[in-house]
Amino acid sequence: MEAANLTSQDIFIVLQKDISGEDATGRVDYAIKSLEDLLCITEGKPRNIKIQNLAQLESAFQTNKKKRTADQAFGNDYFDYIYGIVTTENPELLRNNVKRVIGIIVGLLKDRCVKGLFEMESKIDLLRQENARLVAKNNKEVIQTELKVLRKLNSMTEVMLQRNTMFEAKISELKAKDPDRMIKISEVMPVEDTKLRKKFIKQIEKFEKSFIDHMDHL
Repeated sequence: MEAANLTSQDIFIVLQKDISGEDATGRVDYAIKSLEDLLCITEGKPRNIKIQNLAQLESAFQTNKKKRTADQAFGNDYFDYIYGIVTTENPELLRNNVKRVIGIIVGLLKDRCVKGLFEMESKIDLLRQENARLVAKNNKEVIQTELKVLRKLNSMTEVMLQRNTMFEAKISELKAKDPDRMIKISEVMPVEDTKLRKKFIKQIEKFEKSFIDHMDHL
């Protein structure tokens, strides 16, 4: 009688029913059926079997109704959860109850989707941070390399200036002896100095190209 009041329909209990499915296979205590649809599987109760099983289902339903995160709801198991008990022949109540149950499921699915979006955004932020770090590291390494080249060029410049001062002194000395004489640079500049000057010019051109390329990538 109490079961009829709760469900408004007859409940059929099949004893020792063989169940075969994805999650389990074997003989169970009780299987509650409505026509040919298997509704649930329950354990044996000492008395008031129908009422105790209904109470257990209602308790499971109330537990699943509680606000939980998607992880708590779905977890790592693969069993179905009870999100509502719809047992009425009234079409209006049936629609309302189905909408209520589906609403709970949709809410959990939305939580899962939102959680997935947050995780994706976090991963994107981490990638951006890592990219910025690598760019900064690369810029730092490039700058350090350019500084080394600059120091080398600066050292070569000092040598060239000293050599030029010496060559200018020689040219002045030769002109003092013979003012009308046309003095060629090769007369006062050794072959080694000519090679050094050409190398110095190439180093400057190479540095300028490297600097321009680096600025284009900033």
